Amino acid sequence: MRDYIQNYDENKDLILDVFLSGGIAAYPTDTIFGLGVDALNPEAVKSLYYLKQRPEKLPFSILFPHVENILEIVDVSGKCRDFLTSVFPGPVTAVLPLKDPRYFSSGFLSDEYTGFRIPDHPFCRWLSHNYENPVITTSANPSGSVPLLSLQEIENLYQDRVDLYIDDPADGFSRSNLPSTIFKISRDDKISILREGQIPGEELLERFFKISRDQ
Repeated sequence: MRDYIQNYDENKDLILDVFLSGGIAAYPTDTIFGLGVDALNPEAVKSLYYLKQRPEKLPFSILFPHVENILEIVDVSGKCRDFLTSVFPGPVTAVLPLKDPRYFSSGFLSDEYTGFRIPDHPFCRWLSHNYENPVITTSANPSGSVPLLSLQEIENLYQDRVDLYIDDPADGFSRSNLPSTIFKISRDDKISILREGQIPGEELLERFFKISRDQ
């Protein structure tokens, strides 16, 4: 049995209950619609891998409320910290080295790096601030497929396999046909673009190198 809500502000308890019970939710972000589960619930994580037909060697990204929360658990230099502060919140995913690869206990990490998102979207801000555990965030399309651009497309595809569909018709954010731009920063301060998205990779590289030169 799936639920569909149009105003998350009036259904906060329902949303939190779905995540607490290990359910899967589809929700708006600052790019395309996403799917999310409790990142510390191994069964929920497995269900999301199965739903997206995603190889388990590919880790998901994590939704965080503030860049300061990310900086507490990653191993990057001062200039990289300044760069991350300059791009978050926004339509980017940062793949970063963890200080402790055991930080997340659900087993979805394939190595010592994981992706982080801080979407510039009111629902994502509310969820990351109010849910007690980290939340996985990933695009709603099956792995390797084109993005799903509307909640109706997502519901038509997954039906009851997603427990909660969250729309926000007035938000104006979730109708983009471009996902987040993914970049990776290594422990030795090397940056690479893994996927082009809403922000051109070249623009991110220019910003990174400018911050590096200024320090």
